[in-house]
Amino acid sequence: MKISLWLAASIAFIAATACSPPSCAQSRTPEDVSPPTRLKRFETRTQAMGSNLDMVLYAESLDAARAAFENAIDCLERHSIPLNHYVAESEVNQLPSLSARSPRPISPVLARAIERSRQWFGWSQGAFDSTQRETIQLWSRARRLKTLPDPEAIQKALQRSTWEKIELREDAQRSMTITHEGPRLSLDVGGLAVGLLLDDMMLAIRESGITSALINAGGDIIVSDPPPNREGWSISVAGLQWGDAPLLNVELRNGAITSSGDLNQFAMIDGVRYGHIIDPRSGRPVSQRRSVTVIADQAIDADAGATALAALGHEESFRLSERMPIREVYYLWLPENETNPHFRTWVYPSVNAPTR
Repeated sequence: MKISLWLAASIAFIAATACSPPSCAQSRTPEDVSPPTRLKRFETRTQAMGSNLDMVLYAESLDAARAAFENAIDCLERHSIPLNHYVAESEVNQLPSLSARSPRPISPVLARAIERSRQWFGWSQGAFDSTQRETIQLWSRARRLKTLPDPEAIQKALQRSTWEKIELREDAQRSMTITHEGPRLSLDVGGLAVGLLLDDMMLAIRESGITSALINAGGDIIVSDPPPNREGWSISVAGLQWGDAPLLNVELRNGAITSSGDLNQFAMIDGVRYGHIIDPRSGRPVSQRRSVTVIADQAIDADAGATALAALGHEESFRLSERMPIREVYYLWLPENETNPHFRTWVYPSVNAPTR
């Protein structure tokens, strides 16, 4: 699920419950019994990034939990500002005004988003392309107005989109600058911005001294160590259509999980279903119904990976995903004129994810 970037800063503490060891029917000797944990479970929910933002963590006190939650929200507020497409004055929205061959300083957050976007463009062989902002906007408008975009406008947008004309460089003061050679620089980093923000929020929670936490931004999820006396955080992978039972449950620790598909965002235009997943190589929405769930070490890669593999389709995804910094893939697709979705999963047990 891709969610827009905006923030409401209020925090409501929902619950704080003692975490007790699970019951066990098997008898134990005194040497086998672990000391009771002092950690308690704390939860909070707020509105952020266009959806519910849920955070769960285990701490020894309400004060410790409150500090961690507030640090995470403060991090989200600061780091989301440069990436916010819905604020005209945001840093990413100022890029189109950049003159050609004129370096402009950019924030570390935006520089990370752009550099990772460039890497994912290579890993996906062009199926993840943040330079396709104009193409995405044309199809977003088409779904809203229920009218197909002008084919000539699509072709012009595709021709203006290229990474070859963009350069990131670190200057003498170790600040990042961006330069482009084309007539107009327009980027959409929404395909991985939520993941980037979740990574930063989890880092803020870790720096607060909390080692067991979960953050859920409308279905984009990152977790650290599991709850006490648990092997992992139990997370359900949804089916392809509304009302479907969960496809499966996964036990996740120190990783992130994101799904992308056309379950929620689509439009019927002239009797044809057009989803929101755009293949930037063709400039058109993918035609086959699909849902892909990706697990990765970092949320930024789970986020980008789900977007890229949804655009690629299951066959190309299987061929290319081994080079990507992801752990697991769960792929559902519905072939034309069939009623039952097909399912495939693959796992890469040893992944060396690039550091940020």
